[in-house]
Amino acid sequence: MMNRAVLLLMMSTLILVGCGNQKNKSINIEVVAIGEGPFFEGSNSLISEVELNLSELVGDSELKEITHVTINEISIELDDHEELTFNHFNSAAIQLVSDNSPMTSIAIMNPIKLSGEELKMTTSEQAEVTSFFQEGKFSLLLDLDFKEDSYSELLNAEIEINLTLEYK
Repeated sequence: MMNRAVLLLMMSTLILVGCGNQKNKSINIEVVAIGEGPFFEGSNSLISEVELNLSELVGDSELKEITHVTINEISIELDDHEELTFNHFNSAAIQLVSDNSPMTSIAIMNPIKLSGEELKMTTSEQAEVTSFFQEGKFSLLLDLDFKEDSYSELLNAEIEINLTLEYK
């Protein structure tokens, strides 16, 4: 009986010590995805090259390792563009891709439903994005499905991503 109590106490202590180093922080990342026209009916991509200094973003110089990342919310605004609005698109999707991680879809809206000039994307709870943030450098692709051709020369989208980082 005594051995069992000691064993349970040791296991509880190990679990608490192991989890004690884990920290959580919710942060916002803002990027600008750019696409050069003309844009033709169907899917067209806007791209942002993302390079992050996570210890600076988190505000913890002792950050050693990102252990898990959860994307909570994504919102998109078209950058001061009078010619194109979200009403010109059927759908929108966001993917992440890097040299070391496969393309991963993180958000989609099909069809586009608007409330104002900001598009709030439905994020994928199953998307595994931790490896992208561990690398610290990746590309974000915003695919917009144009309803018809547009001869705009340039389209910028400001993308804000709210995420939770777990780290040691």
